[in-house]
Amino acid sequence: MRYPTIILVRHGETEWNLESRFQGRLDSPLTEKGKRQAKVNAAKLRNLDKDLNRIKIFASPLGRAKSSAEIICDELSISRDRIIFDKRIEEFSYGIFEGKTREECRRDHPLALKEREEDKWFYELENGESY
Repeated sequence: MRYPTIILVRHGETEWNLESRFQGRLDSPLTEKGKRQAKVNAAKLRNLDKDLNRIKIFASPLGRAKSSAEIICDELSISRDRIIFDKRIEEFSYGIFEGKTREECRRDHPLALKEREEDKWFYELENGESY
């Protein structure tokens, strides 16, 4: 039996990545660098598999992932209609940290930040999730 090749591609850099903000399920747009990164990823995919008709693209419906997937489709001349958006692959929720910098979390939620840093895999943020 042949198994399909699965390639995971992260979204490009966002404005909030530059500001070191926790994004989670909130969103910020791709930077120009982030758009270039998506184009570079498309070029790498083109080099891996010449039969672009076989490619299936799954993406989170969050704007940064959607934009990255659309750029990849455009670069590969694949219809954007082929993107399958699935909430199950959304970023996990940072809850009370979303939209905030680490400094803001340290100021506004010092105990939660400390407890999360000590146990990221199991500590659940208020209105959020653990890893």
